[in-house]
Amino acid sequence: MTVQASNYVFSPATVQAGALVRLVFDANGLPGCSRTVTLPDYDITKTIVAGDETIEFTPSDAGPIAVACSMNMFTGTLMAE
Repeated sequence: MTVQASNYVFSPATVQAGALVRLVFDANGLPGCSRTVTLPDYDITKTIVAGDETIEFTPSDAGPIAVACSMNMFTGTLMAE
């Protein structure tokens, strides 16, 4: 997962519904408020710091998964199939 302009960019951008997803961030590559990542549909909020750069969750259904920073200035969408 990287940040480009004001977007979270995922590689791969599609994940499997019902399977564990591990989002790995580079704490040094996250500017400002993009370090506090939220997945509102999964009630996840985490501040990414060096040594603790991973968010894990299991998407229950197929469809888009919204990702945003705490201030909603950085956004992205991960797709579950």
